[in-house]
Amino acid sequence: MWFAFRYSLLILVLHPVLALADTSAAIKDLRDSKARQPHITVEIIAEKAISRERPARLGVLFTPDPGWHIYWRNPGDTGMAPIISWHGEAQFGELNWPFPESIPISHLVNLGYHGDTVLWSSYLVDSGLADSEGGIMNADVEWLVCKESCIPGSAKLGVDVSMISDAAHERASALFGQAEIKRPKPIDTMAASARATDERVIFELYAKNPLFREVANVEVFVENLDLVAYGEPLRVQAFKNVLRWEQALNEYNQSLPPVLRALVVIDQQQAYEVNVPIDLSTMN
Repeated sequence: MWFAFRYSLLILVLHPVLALADTSAAIKDLRDSKARQPHITVEIIAEKAISRERPARLGVLFTPDPGWHIYWRNPGDTGMAPIISWHGEAQFGELNWPFPESIPISHLVNLGYHGDTVLWSSYLVDSGLADSEGGIMNADVEWLVCKESCIPGSAKLGVDVSMISDAAHERASALFGQAEIKRPKPIDTMAASARATDERVIFELYAKNPLFREVANVEVFVENLDLVAYGEPLRVQAFKNVLRWEQALNEYNQSLPPVLRALVVIDQQQAYEVNVPIDLSTMN
């Protein structure tokens, strides 16, 4: 299956997708860099590979129509995270995700993105190739775009990184720069802890710097799928360098992971990633 839903709460509107048979290497080279599908445009973007020793960036720009959204790596109560598979004569880094926003829909809460969103990886062209080889980078992309209803989509995109113009390189670099602003950063802590009871997860963090001084809103987005409920937390207190956060366990949770993986997002402007072992000794 090229799409899947974890719950049956979504109303799906399916649209046929036309596919061109991949009959030769030449066909692969003719992939379009952009695709327009119902309520979304997707485009592969890339920086020039300045040298074979220095990585460059390669990504997919998702532009849903106004009011429509795609999903984060943990989509929340419903939905599906985008899937990107890179292909080419290169080494590809892990996929980078900007921090998400909460998207309430009726009694549910999804996690995702409105507006232009870039998911990206670094790439390093294989050093054994000649300068005229290895320029084609392809992406197989799948997504779910939603508003009141949801529409799955897929596209096969490609770009020749050896033929990128200066203007295209500068545009891609600017888009990656904007995405980097929303990329979660490591956090320097004096201490951090997480523990689970039979009903909730309790997380405390003591930062080395006063991150929470004069902030209006602090959100915690948990990456562990269905570990906690996705609605308003039971408790959130942030002051100076201290954050205390509690949330109910998700009703669909089957087992507790050894590590809490989460993002701490401040005023929807900057995010920090945390990975904290979960103490299970307080559970019955």
